[in-house]
Amino acid sequence: MAQSKIISTEIYDNNICKIIFEKDNIEFVAGQHIQIKTPNLFHFRTYSFYSSETCNEISLIFKIVLNGYLTPNLAIMKNGEYIDYKNVSGNFLSDFNDNNNNYFISNGTGIAPFHSFIKSRKVENWTLVHGAKTTNHVIDSSDYNREKIILCTTEDTKGDYKGRVTQYFKNIQLERNSKFYICGSSSMIIETINILKNKGVAYDNISYEQYY
Repeated sequence: MAQSKIISTEIYDNNICKIIFEKDNIEFVAGQHIQIKTPNLFHFRTYSFYSSETCNEISLIFKIVLNGYLTPNLAIMKNGEYIDYKNVSGNFLSDFNDNNNNYFISNGTGIAPFHSFIKSRKVENWTLVHGAKTTNHVIDSSDYNREKIILCTTEDTKGDYKGRVTQYFKNIQLERNSKFYICGSSSMIIETINILKNKGVAYDNISYEQYY
């Protein structure tokens, strides 16, 4: 276990929080995750990296869970306080091939590994399909090539598709040889996998990571 100094915390709409802390000696590749906690707590929780591999700071995003074990404590940490961390691991996105047609599929804070990957790599052959309640719930939207994002919103009509991510995939034609990377809630992951398999997508072409 090691410690790092908090640089900032910011709370967005829908109780999404971004926490930024010093990189120290942390090395990672986009798609990996890290375990963190506050010094006053015993148990660690796991979060995907949100920042790019080359950024001089580490950023993570999470939803503040009312009466949750860790997130309410994380959200109120002040600049200069310390966070505990350990165990950088994971291989999500490690088999990405820019010669394939690649879909990044997420909802909520499941966008984190895709943000990290897109900011870290000069890749072109990807489409991000992201689900949120409203367009205001998508943080750092300017970080993405807008032409490569399909925003699925359930509570406004300002996105590209009115409805859930799963509904979007039910209603489109797919190239079955595409590669699909999914990160988000377990219910979204399971439903999306079933939809893709029903459309003839081979299971080997589907990779997923549950809400880290």
